[in-house]
Amino acid sequence: MHQYAQNLGFASYTDLLEHSKILYSKANINWYVTRLTEGMWAAWNGLDSLNNNYKSFPSYDEAKNYIDQLYYSLYGYPLSMAKLGAKINICCEHCHSNLHLSFIHEDEKVAWLLCPNILNSEEIHDSLAVPVAMIGG
Repeated sequence: MHQYAQNLGFASYTDLLEHSKILYSKANINWYVTRLTEGMWAAWNGLDSLNNNYKSFPSYDEAKNYIDQLYYSLYGYPLSMAKLGAKINICCEHCHSNLHLSFIHEDEKVAWLLCPNILNSEEIHDSLAVPVAMIGG
C-alpha cells in the first residue's frame, strides 16, 4: 500500500488517507476521492489500492460522479434519485436482490418497487408501494 500511496504522490498510505474524503463505506470497502498534487483528483476504493488502480479526473465533481455511478451500479440508487427501471438500494427480504422502480401511478401518487425475481419464481419476493414524493423526478 506504501507503493500505491507513492504512485498517487503521497509519502505514505496514512498520508494518502489523511488527504482523502470517504464518499461511501460498504462491505468493509471505503470509496474515496483524493486531490492529487498536480491538481487532478483520484477516484478509488480500498480494493483498488491492492491492485494499484485508480482513475484520475480534472475536477472533484467528475471524480465524485464517477464514484457515485460506480457505487450505485453495484449497490442500487437511493430512492430519492431513482428513475423508472432503476435498481434501488432497498433489498428483497426473501432473496436479498435489489428492488427495481417498476411503475409510477401519478394519479394515486404511488410508486411500485418490485423484486426482479417476483415473476421468475414460485417463491415469495417483495413488492412495495411507496409515496411518489419519496422518489426523484
